[in-house]
Amino acid sequence: MSISDARSQMLSELAQGPARRGYGIAYDLLGNRAEAEEAVQEALVRACENISDLRDPVAAPAWFLRIVTTMCLRTLRRRKLRRLVFGLSLIHI
Repeated sequence: MSISDARSQMLSELAQGPARRGYGIAYDLLGNRAEAEEAVQEALVRACENISDLRDPVAAPAWFLRIVTTMCLRTLRRRKLRRLVFGLSLIHI
């Protein structure tokens, strides 16, 4: 199996189990279904872009979940900034 094939397989595996777990984490942090889905999708894109940086394939699920968490924290910071700049109270149902 080539390195490219191995990376493709790893990304496929991330898109299954860890992505579901990532969605749960994202939803818990963000409290919004659409934003949680967006965070996981963005994390998958980032994982694809940076898969060559991953040194230990065994760590891929934890690495991916860290990317999801980072995406969520960025979203929370943007929310806070919007409230500060525009004085909006963002209520999510």
